Amino acid sequence: MQGNPVTLLVLYTLPQSLPYLRAIAAEASAFKAIGLRVIAIPLSGAANSAHVELGDDGDLIVPTVPGDVVKAYTMFARRDVDAANASPVQVDYLIDRQGYVRARWIGVADSPAARAAETFDQAELLYRERERPPRSAGHAH
Repeated sequence: MQGNPVTLLVLYTLPQSLPYLRAIAAEASAFKAIGLRVIAIPLSGAANSAHVELGDDGDLIVPTVPGDVVKAYTMFARRDVDAANASPVQVDYLIDRQGYVRARWIGVADSPAARAAETFDQAELLYRERERPPRSAGHAH
């Protein structure tokens, strides 16, 4: 694995997201082979609810986080200005090794296995990408 891992951040709601979380867990060895780290956080703020549902399958990292973390990420999930108070059921972010969000999926997938495969394909592209040095904090022209 090179430097920092590529990360899939899944903000989920149970039971709607459970088929997708299971599809991700089923591909854990493939994800691990390309250095993809999966972090699953419940949108409800309920601690470790996916871990209870999935058991130890898939090596999902299910952290307990402050509510403002979920709130901050859901700001990037809004699709409509009029839906400012509407909460998504699920949002996935694919984050590159430099910490940039490179892909986003909003909503529960119609085909969890197809979404997991698409996520793998995108993560593999990011894994193969050359790691770039961090940008200088100084002034540049």
